[in-house]
Amino acid sequence: MSDLLVSDIDYLSGVHTMMKRLCLLLATSATAALGLAAPAHAATATNPCGSLSLWATHAASADFYDRNGDRLECRPRVAGPGRDNYKLPLNNGYKFYAFDGDKRTGVTYVNKRDNYFWAWTVGQEDDRDWVGCWGRCRHKLFYDANDLLFLDTGNGSRRVSSRTFENNLAGADNFSVIYTRGRAAVNVFSLVK
Repeated sequence: MSDLLVSDIDYLSGVHTMMKRLCLLLATSATAALGLAAPAHAATATNPCGSLSLWATHAASADFYDRNGDRLECRPRVAGPGRDNYKLPLNNGYKFYAFDGDKRTGVTYVNKRDNYFWAWTVGQEDDRDWVGCWGRCRHKLFYDANDLLFLDTGNGSRRVSSRTFENNLAGADNFSVIYTRGRAAVNVFSLVK
């Protein structure tokens, strides 16, 4: 009789384990089918602004264009109304800018082998960076596959590969960055050529 009970318990334990695996498989499949398993930016960030350029909101425009709080906006290449971006994740890093025509800002050196570049940037209003610099500062900025890299060559910002991004970095003087130090961070780099 005790042998029968042990085998029944083993059988029920096996059924229980099998049911747990089946439930996990069904939950994973349903999550993937709904698109919830991937990070929010993986499927939607290829062209988040249509024909507009992706840009880190400046303090002067944040109240108008950053209703979802992701610190990014879509703006025209020339003067005109912008709009909020609703397709990228929140990022709480430092905001840096280089402005087209401002000879004091822009990329000065690119190291493709180690995935970083040096640039003179202008920070967000009077926010200090990690070494206490504010205003015009020189930064060494790393990028990797974890980051969101965008390039606008005339028809809206498109997400690009690291290689395409770095091939357009040399001399770039029109970009915005939301940057957090550390390789695990998801930084946003957006170049406008």
